[in-house]
Amino acid sequence: MARLQRRSLRQPDEFRPVGRGTLELVELGDTAYGRTIYQPGWRWSEDVRPIVGTDLCEVHHIGFCLQGRLRVVMADGIEVEIQADDVFEIPPGHDAWVVGDEPWIGVDSRGRRNFGVAPSDDPDRRVLGTIMFTDIVGSTTLAATLGDAAWHDLMAEFMNKKNGGEWASLPVAVFYTRDFKELLRYFEYPDIYHKDRIRGHQQATRPGESEEQAKERSAREFTALQASPFFDLWASAAIDQILSALHERMVVGP
Repeated sequence: MARLQRRSLRQPDEFRPVGRGTLELVELGDTAYGRTIYQPGWRWSEDVRPIVGTDLCEVHHIGFCLQGRLRVVMADGIEVEIQADDVFEIPPGHDAWVVGDEPWIGVDSRGRRNFGVAPSDDPDRRVLGTIMFTDIVGSTTLAATLGDAAWHDLMAEFMNKKNGGEWASLPVAVFYTRDFKELLRYFEYPDIYHKDRIRGHQQATRPGESEEQAKERSAREFTALQASPFFDLWASAAIDQILSALHERMVVGP
């Protein structure tokens, strides 16, 4: 949820050396902002490549320049020079170097958490590879591309049951290891999720009620339900189960 907040680059959460340069990183919710200061002579291929081990910088940068001049060249040979007051975007797959005798200072918020970070030496390190939220009913061109029969076969792999009925549903989350080996699939509608059953009970017409009276009563009861602590419990239960299942898989395996 968005909230009013501020952070100062004068008090960074992390100070990271990148060869003849430095990165000052601050966390602001889901986004990390980084101020980079590259000294004269700094060049990504000389100062950062030995750290990260890739031929080119694979970080996507979006930000603005406060001082100095930075020359950027893409893998296909396209070049641009970024200088003070420029707003810039640099796609992955580039080299860059400071031009002149003035340090280059820039601020950007794209990919800064991973900039100048050495690959993990831990082969068992887990990373979140994909989170996918979807409504599969007529919401994807993939269904049309595959055709009805192939789409049905694909969805059959993800069948789960809720309230006594079967539902074709894509997983809410899929976790992968660093080498993209699937670790855990988490499906919609955990066992603890009881809201729909209660809503069905509320919406059912009671003896002696008209259809209109049932709708009005159901609306009042649903408003009260939303204020109930159980409503939040059901909403957060899915996250609890994801973490619990992921921890179990990491400890004992598949």
